Amino acid sequence: MSVGHTETSLTALQNCACGDRHEPIVGHVQQGAAQAESSAIALQLEGLAQRIRDQRPSISDNAFPSTPHEAIAMHLYQARRAQVDVFGDRDIAFGPCWDMLLDLFIQQSQQRRVSISDSTIAAECPPTTALRWIKVLEARGLVVRRGDEEDLRRTFLELTAFGTERVTQAIATYRNVTGVASKR
Repeated sequence: MSVGHTETSLTALQNCACGDRHEPIVGHVQQGAAQAESSAIALQLEGLAQRIRDQRPSISDNAFPSTPHEAIAMHLYQARRAQVDVFGDRDIAFGPCWDMLLDLFIQQSQQRRVSISDSTIAAECPPTTALRWIKVLEARGLVVRRGDEEDLRRTFLELTAFGTERVTQAIATYRNVTGVASKR
């Protein structure tokens, strides 16, 4: 329990006129102790997780693959890790979110607008799941909704400047790690 929380709880106990108010204050002190214990456990778990990450052997850039398939697997592994670093979140770097971001990037590069329903199709998951992920992408500042001025029933989805920057960075990182060059 933190010092400030302890002082607050003790002050509340001292100000108590006893009687029926005693039990709620004791409960407050116990709740504070439980929160402090939970925080301590969370810190211990994070420390253990970091030690496990530190001890896990990484795929070195200097490792020499014994087969072409191993070389490809190493590049893919490194590219996926780099992609997570770009977005800071595995959920966005892969799966439905990544599919939607790539589709938006491609369509916007070709000056095509993408409706919300088109994005849910690009996500290749149930529409309700895609809509939840769109909310996550919006909250992270990667996409924005724009109403259709001609058809008020339709809403378009667009990459923000930040979203375009992140997707471009992820693609460049992938290209650098895998050695894949564009055909243009």
